[in-house]
Amino acid sequence: MSGRALIITGRYPPAVCGIGDYSHRLVKELASHSFECAVFTSADGSSAKTLSSKTPGVLREASRWDASDCRTIVQRVEILRPSLVHIQYHAAAFLWNPAITLLPQMLKRRFPRLKVVVTLHELAGPGSFYPAFIRRGWLFLLLVFCNAVIVTNRRDEGLLRLIPFLRKKLHRIPIAPAFDRNSVGPSERGTIRARLGIGDREFLVARFGFVHNLRASRIPLLLQAVHLLAQKGLPAKLLLLGFGSDADRRRVGSFADRFQVRDRVLLTGYLSPMEVSRHLAAVDVAVQLYPEGANERRSSLQTVLAHGVPVVTTRKSALPDSFRQRENLLFAAAETPSAVAQALSDLFLDRPLLERLQDQAPTALSGMDWASIAHQTLALYQSLSQ
Repeated sequence: MSGRALIITGRYPPAVCGIGDYSHRLVKELASHSFECAVFTSADGSSAKTLSSKTPGVLREASRWDASDCRTIVQRVEILRPSLVHIQYHAAAFLWNPAITLLPQMLKRRFPRLKVVVTLHELAGPGSFYPAFIRRGWLFLLLVFCNAVIVTNRRDEGLLRLIPFLRKKLHRIPIAPAFDRNSVGPSERGTIRARLGIGDREFLVARFGFVHNLRASRIPLLLQAVHLLAQKGLPAKLLLLGFGSDADRRRVGSFADRFQVRDRVLLTGYLSPMEVSRHLAAVDVAVQLYPEGANERRSSLQTVLAHGVPVVTTRKSALPDSFRQRENLLFAAAETPSAVAQALSDLFLDRPLLERLQDQAPTALSGMDWASIAHQTLALYQSLSQ
């Protein structure tokens, strides 16, 4: 299928953002199927590429994601004449500005035949400081004027299917790992561990993801779990793989001091995808905890599994059929320091279980690959053009 889409995303590489990484990979995969995409995203100080209908590129023009930026998008659609506009919605990526929820209506008013698709990477409405009912109202405006709504996981799909007018336009298309696995041999693995100060007999536990909003990311809980492992005499250390501000790093240090594990915690700061991949090859296990529990909308979880790293997580809601306890994941009994520490202790002491999870981790991602995502997305685009 050939065609052209305008992708609207709050962040885009080189900005550090999971939604941006997803959008970049989606554009690349669609291009491999002869479907051309232009991208409209936040300004980063670089000059926007010269705009013409024949040379679509990355348009870094949004500053506040307010009504003015939305009008700019309408102007760009006038010039580019895409067959559809695809909004990658995540409230924080759009600076919590509710104006983005009016964009489908603005586009439809100016271009009645234009198709608008929205991928909901979360269900939180914009305006974090407004009451929940106002935020849901803005989210409603985003969805009512679009032609199709994509959700990335079963939980969100189940919630939105309760809304009658959304049922016919609702589609579930999963996301996939943020980046591919790089091959790392035993010698290089040992070199990376040595550089981190990890001994051969030490148990390196990782968490991959942004180091911010510490309580939501469960980092204090992880630090407590490491403290409990230390009390048991297990030689565990925690590697926090991901970007964090200086203030975030200081807060991590404060919690580490409180739980007496300062010497057992390592923070990498921002790493390129290749460096993250190399570090994941050096760890023994990862703990990936989320407020809503394990699910298929978390690219950080998928990336760790794709790297063959045994994962400890929690179960709180509907899971993909491919997530199987003690086969390709280990679910802690509860989201508590003691339960997480017990799960890690089980893996440290049960080598066959650790090796089984390592071998089978990628099988948890059945259907969550970019070839499948591109195929499903193009099928949706084609159905809208008929």
